[in-house]
Amino acid sequence: MMKNEEVIAAAILRAAHLLGNGDANTPMGAIEAHGSQVREGMTSASTCLSESLDGITCSLDNIANAIIYLADVIKEKKAA
Repeated sequence: MMKNEEVIAAAILRAAHLLGNGDANTPMGAIEAHGSQVREGMTSASTCLSESLDGITCSLDNIANAIIYLADVIKEKKAA
């Protein structure tokens, strides 16, 4: 049974080593480096979505203004 425990312990130590910085060009561990990249990616995606939503908002404002203008023109035509 001791042999199985040694194999398991060695596997855990190897896995722990792989989660460290290994050959990565960073002092962070693999999970930390991955989390940092995910955070940077999400920030970029968030910025992109925010800019897109600003554009959509502006477009909807323009459409609303055009509809209001058309409604005013129709009212003037009916009144005349």
